[in-house]
Amino acid sequence: MRKKLFILLLGLVSLTSVAALPPFVIKKPFKLKLINRGIAGEVLDFTNNHCRDNRIWSQALGKPVDAYVYLPPGYQPEKTYPVFYWLHGFTQDENCLLDHILVPIDSAITQGIIPPMVIVAPDGKLQNQPLFLSPGSFFANTKAGNYEDLLLEDIIPFIEKNYSIASGRENRIIGGVSMGGGSAARIALKYPQKFATCLGIFPPLNIRYETTRGNYLGKYVPGYWHFREDFSRGLEPMGKFFGGLVTIRLKQMLDPLYDRKDPDLAAKLAAENPTELVAKHDNSLYPLSFYIASAGKDEFNIDSQVDTFLDAAEGSGIAITVDYSPRGRHSVRTAAKMAPASIRWLGQVLGSQKIRTDSENNLDSSK
Repeated sequence: MRKKLFILLLGLVSLTSVAALPPFVIKKPFKLKLINRGIAGEVLDFTNNHCRDNRIWSQALGKPVDAYVYLPPGYQPEKTYPVFYWLHGFTQDENCLLDHILVPIDSAITQGIIPPMVIVAPDGKLQNQPLFLSPGSFFANTKAGNYEDLLLEDIIPFIEKNYSIASGRENRIIGGVSMGGGSAARIALKYPQKFATCLGIFPPLNIRYETTRGNYLGKYVPGYWHFREDFSRGLEPMGKFFGGLVTIRLKQMLDPLYDRKDPDLAAKLAAENPTELVAKHDNSLYPLSFYIASAGKDEFNIDSQVDTFLDAAEGSGIAITVDYSPRGRHSVRTAAKMAPASIRWLGQVLGSQKIRTDSENNLDSSK
C-alpha cells in the first residue's frame, strides 16, 4: 500500500516539476507528422518512438540511443548552420524537445529572433525502468554508462557528418533544463575548445553544496557553506515537494551512478562539479558565454548552487547573464516564463559571435 501511494505521489509531482516530468511518449507514427505540420522547420526521427527503430548506434554505451534532430525552416545542405545540443532534465528523455522546446525555438527562428540552427536532443535517461522512476545519467561517465562519451564521441560526430554544421566552437551551443542544464555547464567547462555558449535553466551547478551545518537544502549564505565530503547519508533530502509530502533523497539520485562508499567519491565529484571547474577555466584562451536562470522557491535548492557558482566565476572573465524568478519554482510553468528571455539572449550572443567571426575572417583575408 505504501509503495502504491509513493508511486502515485511521484506521478503527482511529475505534473508540476521539471525534474520529475515524464515526457509525452508518442506511440503512433502520425503524431510526429502532426507536430511537423504545426511548425516551420522539421523534426527528424532517430528514435524507436514511432513504430520504426531509427535509433543511433552508440559505441560509448554499446547500444542504440534515441534522439530527435530539428532542422530549421529553409534548411539547405549547401549552407552551414550553428547547432544547439539540448540536454533534458531528470526522469525526462528526448521527448523534452517536442514537449517544451520545439515550438518557442521554431517560432523564434521564423521571427528572426535567433538565426536558423540545428537542434539535437539525445536521450540521457537510464534505460529499462518506468520513466518517472528512472534516474538520470547527468550525461556523465559513471558506472551506469559513458553518457558523456555518448554526446561527445557518438552524437556530435554523427550530426557533423550528416548535416551542414558550421565549423568552430562559436557555432556549437550546449544547454538544458535541470539535470541537463548542469550537465551542459559541466561539459562546456571541461571541453571549452568544443563549446562557446552554454544555457541552463535551474542548472545544478554545485553538486557538492551544503551549508556549514551539513544541510543541502539550507539556503546559501556567503561564508556559511562548504564543499560536501561525506555522502554516506543516503536518506538526506535533496528535494521536497508539496511541503515534504514527496521527498527526493540522495541515494535515489546518486546510487545509480556512483558508489557512496568509495573513498575517492568526493574527488570524483569535484572533477565533475561546475563550481570547481569554473575556477580552473582560462577564459582568455576559450571565451565562454553563459545564461543561467534560477528560481527562489526551487524545490531542489538549485538557486543556492547557482549563487556559489556565480561567486566562483567572479573575476573569471566569463560572460554570464543571470535570470532570477524570486517566487518561481522548479517547474514547467516557471521555465516557460524564462524561455523568452533565454531565447533573446541566445540570439544576441550568436549575432555578436557571427559579427566577431566575420570580422576575423575579413582581417585574415586582408593580410
